[in-house]
Amino acid sequence: MKKSIFFVLSILCILSIIFAGCTSDSGNSNVGASTTPTLTQQKFNAGDVLAKADSSITTTVAVASYDAATDSYKIYDVSKSSDGGWQALTNPSQRTLSRSAVEKIYLKKIARIGGTSNTVQNAVQNTYSTASSPTSSSASTGVQIRITYSGVWSGAYGDAGAMQSIDGTGSKTITLDNPSSIISTSFQKKDNSQDELKIEILKNGQVLKSGSTTAAYGVVAVASSIYGGASSYQPVSSSSKNVQIKVYYDGLWQGSYGEVGALQSVDGSGPQTYTLTNPNYAVSASFQKKDNSNSELKVEIVKDGSVIKTGSTTAAYGLVLVSSTV
Repeated sequence: MKKSIFFVLSILCILSIIFAGCTSDSGNSNVGASTTPTLTQQKFNAGDVLAKADSSITTTVAVASYDAATDSYKIYDVSKSSDGGWQALTNPSQRTLSRSAVEKIYLKKIARIGGTSNTVQNAVQNTYSTASSPTSSSASTGVQIRITYSGVWSGAYGDAGAMQSIDGTGSKTITLDNPSSIISTSFQKKDNSQDELKIEILKNGQVLKSGSTTAAYGVVAVASSIYGGASSYQPVSSSSKNVQIKVYYDGLWQGSYGEVGALQSVDGSGPQTYTLTNPNYAVSASFQKKDNSNSELKVEIVKDGSVIKTGSTTAAYGLVLVSSTV
């Protein structure tokens, strides 16, 4: 009997030791486990000049700094100089964007400005501190394009024969130096927000022409003569004119065309021709690809059978803006 009791007690002791060991192992496993945080690696560094797929640009942005704590870039406007280098604009628009937004819009680095982050940041700050701040009088003189939007946008602007592309975020005012008589603009929202994107062309503080959209990824195209509205246009000649807007693209596109001050929107696919009968003074056309194809989108302004203005792009979702007196 004593042997049986001793045997049972021995078995219970062994089971207790095994159970205690399993529990101890389980506890040690939980205590020892750790979660390794996922580190976000930014794609660009301070001093990088950024661009989208189309590298034939004269105005874009550069990185001033990257903040890992907020996962955001600080960027500023730069322009290409005559020697092929890049420099901050006279009055650059410096802003902070999330890393994901910047790396979605700008696909690659095309050049560098400066060296270390501090060098670049100091250069930007010096540009800001030494740039002449517009006074109340200078801010209301000259010809300006005013962009009002809270999100990210891209577009093109300029006078007839001198268009340039630009990307940005938030509201911005662009002053044009010695523009010719015709100003054309086309801007697009880069997100699906329902907030209003508004574009205005101003002369000496007075709005000559404006347009707006609240549509997701909406496009606004406005154009104007800086000598007034359509009522001030003077015909080049009294003879009849046959002016056509020709669009060449195999895919889907959207755009606007017409006399400056009276544009109309269109959507379509494949080659298309629009005829304007006796336009008064100037015409403008803005068309954009609606896909990421690398095929060429080409737009022409044709007068009496001769091409007087043309523009093209092969960029994904590329935009072409052309205007001309007729």
